[in-house]
Amino acid sequence: MIMTRIALKSSKTASQRRDGLTLLELVVVLAILVVLAGLIVPIISGLGYQTNAATNATVADDVSRAVRTYYGRFDAQPTGWDSLLNTSGASFGKLHSLLPPLLATPIELTPVQAQSLTEAGIYGVYDADESLAANVAHATPRPLAAGGKVQVLSRTNAATLLREAFGLNTGHPDLLANNEFVVLGLGAFSNMRGSAIAEVPLVQSADPTHHYARVLCVYMIPSSTAAAQDKFPATFLGCVLPDGTSRTANIEQYNNSRDADS
Repeated sequence: MIMTRIALKSSKTASQRRDGLTLLELVVVLAILVVLAGLIVPIISGLGYQTNAATNATVADDVSRAVRTYYGRFDAQPTGWDSLLNTSGASFGKLHSLLPPLLATPIELTPVQAQSLTEAGIYGVYDADESLAANVAHATPRPLAAGGKVQVLSRTNAATLLREAFGLNTGHPDLLANNEFVVLGLGAFSNMRGSAIAEVPLVQSADPTHHYARVLCVYMIPSSTAAAQDKFPATFLGCVLPDGTSRTANIEQYNNSRDADS
C-alpha cells in the first residue's frame, strides 16, 4: 500500500512537471518566433511594395486611356482640372513631397498660351483652398485666360521624366525652349466623370490623408515667346503619379522588387 502511494505520487509529480514549459524551453520558442518574424515580415512588405507599384502603373494607364477616349468621342480635351495652385496663385502646399522639385514657378499665360489651352477644350481649372484637406473637392473655379496662372514642369529638373514618361527627345534644344509643359490634376470636377471614367481615382500609396493623391496629366503648350503663327492646340502627353513618377518607373520598381525576392 505504501509503495502504491509513493508510485502514484511520483507519477502525479512527473505529470505536473510535463504540463508547463521550463524557462529554457520558453526562451527557445521565443527565439524561433523572432527568427520566423524576421523572415516573414520582409516578404509581406515586399509584396505590398510590388502591389503598390503595379497598381500605380495601372491607374496611370487607365487615366491616360480615359483622356484619349474622351478626346476621341468629343474631339476636345477634358476640362475641369485641378490647377495644383491655391487661391493665391502659388503651388498648393499639400502636393506630394517628391513633386515640387520637378516643378517650375507657376507661369502667367500669354494670349497665345491661353488660346492653345482653350482651343483644345480646356476652359477652366479649380484652385485649392489651403484650409481644406488635401483631396476634398476644391470648388473654386477659374477660367483660363491670358494672365491666369498654371503650374508647369521644370524644363531641367523634369527632363528625365519627360523622356521616360512620354518618350520626348529632351536632347533636342528646340523642344524644351519652344514649349511649356502644363501639369493638371484629375480632380473631382473633371467632366470625364460619367463619360470616359466612372470615378476619379485616388492613389492610395501617395498618402491621401496628407498629400494631394490624384493622377496628374501633362499638356504641351507653346512657350511664352511663341508668336501667334506658332500657336497649336494643347497636346496631351500622358499621365504621371502624384509623386511625379511615371508608369515606366513604377513598372521598373515592380520588376526590380520581384527580381530581388526571387
